[in-house]
Amino acid sequence: MTRFTFMPPDVRYLPRENVFQLLTDYRTPEVTVPAGFKTNGASTPRILQNLFPMVHRYFPACIIHDYMYSGELGNTKEQADDLLDLNMRRLEISAWYRVPMVAAVRLFGGSNFKGKK
Repeated sequence: MTRFTFMPPDVRYLPRENVFQLLTDYRTPEVTVPAGFKTNGASTPRILQNLFPMVHRYFPACIIHDYMYSGELGNTKEQADDLLDLNMRRLEISAWYRVPMVAAVRLFGGSNFKGKK
């Protein structure tokens, strides 16, 4: 696994849209998410948000995943989901969070994916 230290994202919350907007580019070894991109963090069903909140230590991985799902990079869904798993490992997110979250996007994230099929 590639060693990488995530910097805290520079975001502002937009309450009317219930999203966060990047104020500066957000860079990882694989992806640069441009300033202005909007993300909701972890897309978690309301009933599970106490266990898996929108914003948590895994927020940087969610930003990258949401950007890859936006269709801007030309990646596949599998590539986006694999990078989510890798980034959550890099962030040292416990398997208790990581495994169900990655499984959920693999199983149910297809309707939100706008990239290469």
